[in-house]
Amino acid sequence: MSVNDILEALANGWSAEEVAENYRIPVEAVYEALRFALETLRKVEVITVEATS
Repeated sequence: MSVNDILEALANGWSAEEVAENYRIPVEAVYEALRFALETLRKVEVITVEATS
């Protein structure tokens, strides 16, 4: 069971409770996966580069 699996299930419309029940994990683990994803995305810096022709 990975964070990716949990996020994919949530993105497909499953509730946190459904994810927990189907993957046999505590619902708190689902929320922790969301927190992990949020913290990871906060660290991402996007740099825009203008194309020249």
